[in-house]
Amino acid sequence: MIRGIGSYTAREIVRYRAQLGGFVSTEQLLDIQAVRRAIAYRQETDSTYTRDSLLCHFVLDSVAVKTLHVNKLRVDQLQRHPYLRFAQAKALYELRRRRIHIDSAEELRQLDCFTPSDIQRLLPYLSFEQ
Repeated sequence: MIRGIGSYTAREIVRYRAQLGGFVSTEQLLDIQAVRRAIAYRQETDSTYTRDSLLCHFVLDSVAVKTLHVNKLRVDQLQRHPYLRFAQAKALYELRRRRIHIDSAEELRQLDCFTPSDIQRLLPYLSFEQ
């Protein structure tokens, strides 16, 4: 029911939310190409329209975010997350295999394939429980 968001874009938002495990920031909507296109289209027709004009319509439920159990998941399961590339998923798995258990995101800093921004972006989605 948001002006400028049609059924295709709405489906893309729902699909991406499912892949992520939920949104922790409205800024994540900008990861979706259909949302970026919708904003660009609206800006062409309305010079006062900004991305915040769209993002302000969304409410987040961070309690509903599903986490990745890094100490239990296989490489193929880890790499399904949009923020993890195959090399990162494999490095996580190998670190866990060497150490038996990963206790915190701090341990990911040892891995060359993770930048500080990668870790920061992933943090809300990681669970280190047994």
